[in-house]
Amino acid sequence: MYCPILLIILASLVITIHADELYSDKYDGLDIDGILANEELRKQHENCYMDRGPCDDAAEFFKSHFPEVVATACSKCTEWQSQAFDKIADWYNKNDEATWNAFVAKNMELAKTMNIR
Repeated sequence: MYCPILLIILASLVITIHADELYSDKYDGLDIDGILANEELRKQHENCYMDRGPCDDAAEFFKSHFPEVVATACSKCTEWQSQAFDKIADWYNKNDEATWNAFVAKNMELAKTMNIR
């Protein structure tokens, strides 16, 4: 009798703990397709992420998490963030691999200096 109740309690705790570890969903829903399709917007985001230009609030939010996202394969991402990151990675690998490689290298180096594994 206690075993099913204990399992329900443990499952609830795991779900609660996991939910607390996810990044905020404040900017989930950002138009990733629109940014990737618009060269000017895409370059603005690239410049922000590579420290070559200013960042808007959404870009700054994502930039602050990118080292951890890259190093941990998006382990704290919401479902939307994980799908968006995959979409971005796919787009850059198909269309601008050099920029993607520079982005990943920069963020892996930051992750090392921040001791993120």
